[in-house]
Amino acid sequence: MFECVEEQKIITKLRDALDAIQLEITVLEISSQQRESYEEAEIVSQSWLQEQTQLLKFHESIRHGLTYMTSQLIEERVELTQKIDQFGSDIHDLETHLNKKIEVSDAQLSIVVDDDQQVEQKEDFQPLNYTLFLNINVEK
Repeated sequence: MFECVEEQKIITKLRDALDAIQLEITVLEISSQQRESYEEAEIVSQSWLQEQTQLLKFHESIRHGLTYMTSQLIEERVELTQKIDQFGSDIHDLETHLNKKIEVSDAQLSIVVDDDQQVEQKEDFQPLNYTLFLNINVEK
């Protein structure tokens, strides 16, 4: 009987040791799962940060491109305005030159003598008036 009691104590101690080992295994498994979960969260967090960094770089690139295009448009607008002003000035100069030629021609041909020696008044020519309308509305 004494041996039975001793064996019972040994079996109980072994069961307690086994329960303690199983408890420790469970704690280690939970800890491992938490560590894996934390590592996954850290990977996701790092991935999210990398995506945000790439997105920020992309937005910065777009902003830089728009800034460059805006400056180019402003420069070209100034050049275009100068060319339009020069074109208007050239048209005005041509109009003035053409009107002078018409006046000289009218002065030379104002009186025509025909075969009967009659003086006729040549039809008066009106000077050409060209008006150039340039309506440019460019918003800054």
